[in-house]
Amino acid sequence: VEAILVLVGIIAYLGRAGHEKELSTVYNWAIAGIICSFISAYLFAEVLDSTTTTGASREMIEGFTALFAVLVLLGTSAWMGGKSNAKAWKNYIDSQVKITLSTGKSRALGFAAFLAVYREGAEVILFYQALFNNAAADVTMIWAGFGAGCVTLALIFYGMQHGILKIPLRPFFLFTSILMFLLAVTFVGGGIEELQEGGVIGITRFEGWPTVDLLGIFPTAETLGAQLLVLLLGVGMVIYAKRRKPKAA
Repeated sequence: VEAILVLVGIIAYLGRAGHEKELSTVYNWAIAGIICSFISAYLFAEVLDSTTTTGASREMIEGFTALFAVLVLLGTSAWMGGKSNAKAWKNYIDSQVKITLSTGKSRALGFAAFLAVYREGAEVILFYQALFNNAAADVTMIWAGFGAGCVTLALIFYGMQHGILKIPLRPFFLFTSILMFLLAVTFVGGGIEELQEGGVIGITRFEGWPTVDLLGIFPTAETLGAQLLVLLLGVGMVIYAKRRKPKAA
């Protein structure tokens, strides 16, 4: 949805500015971003499924992948929180388009559309890999969710492009920002647990404590400590954003 908002914003801006001829560039580069996302996902899966990534080495790759996904989710959460203001979002879209129109270089505009899509594709790859790592052999519902998500996105894009659907920016960005932060807390627990299984990190168990795989909660000091650190980081991000807001205004 974030990528759709960027694309629809660019498309609307081009329409208002009378540059409809650039629309084909935006569509072509956006489609290229989708194709590259699928290629990247395939290559990523091939690396994980290769004969060299078995046993402890596979656990290490899966663990580091989850932790990298945490960094991406935290960064995206902060980015979306900063764009929850309608004026901030408008300024972001304007900056994506103005330089291109003033220089006449449509490739730069196309590349902006490509990055908007491929950046989301890269996040989805990390997100889904972390889901597959934690799902064992039961992956049917993951693929069902993927299919439902694709259909929903197509309908949202059609509705927004034709003026049928309008998404309130502030509630959407704030909700998505919070959701991504909670996913980051879950993934950091799963990532540390994978590294523990790979022998990279030690294990200090809390006997009698429950394990909640769905939330990435494991009864060890290392996993819970990492999740607490991410929670504190989130609190710090919110405090920093609130203190920075008056200056920005």
